[in-house]
Amino acid sequence: MEIDYIILDSNSASELELLLGEKALDGYKAVSLNSCFDPHKGITYTALMVNYGLNGQLEDTMAHILEKLDTISMSLLLIETNTGDNLG
Repeated sequence: MEIDYIILDSNSASELELLLGEKALDGYKAVSLNSCFDPHKGITYTALMVNYGLNGQLEDTMAHILEKLDTISMSLLLIETNTGDNLG
């Protein structure tokens, strides 16, 4: 499994929060959050985010589930067709 990471920097805690939320949608998870004082910029907020490749795994899992649901649906349709006259 490939591990990808990004480092986010911001001068605003609220802006960093928005960036964290945006990157979380892409599968990244924050593993560290820090703030430090830079005399020239003021407080700088930094986050390290790691992506463990969960998006690809989720897509594969969803495709597998949809395939199973299609199989179940076809089986139920076949059962309904074969027993439709006898259920009444």
